[in-house]
Amino acid sequence: MTNLSLKRTNDGSYTIFNDALKETYHSIHGARQEALHVFIENGLFKMPISPVRILEIGLGTGLNALLTCRNKRERLIDYVGLEPFPLSKELLKDFIEKNAEGQEEKDLWTQLMESDDVIQLENFSLTKVSLGIQDFTSIEPFDLIYFDAF
Repeated sequence: MTNLSLKRTNDGSYTIFNDALKETYHSIHGARQEALHVFIENGLFKMPISPVRILEIGLGTGLNALLTCRNKRERLIDYVGLEPFPLSKELLKDFIEKNAEGQEEKDLWTQLMESDDVIQLENFSLTKVSLGIQDFTSIEPFDLIYFDAF
């Protein structure tokens, strides 16, 4: 079994470290900083349309889903997250505890990640799919794809 642990990054946020691969899930310079720069500022904010359909290949910790939900502005977001190898509930809980900025964010993040297959919030829906990209098909096209091949 793969040994996963939390590792502090340069911006003070934490990432997941995969001991078998000697790889982190996020940049060692900052998990939150990386997600905001790559996926929110240069992805979501570049999309002038509403609704926006987003596909994330590798839902992982849910950080990108959380930040998308928090930065949706007035747009409708339909978010699909693929995750064939979900993190353990204990590791995910610890990750959220160490990375959430305040109780409100912690509650939202926990709600997103502890939900079953689909969660509907105001102007944001998250559909979790337990498949890898090679096994996934969709009838509807996506406007934006989040793919962080760590």
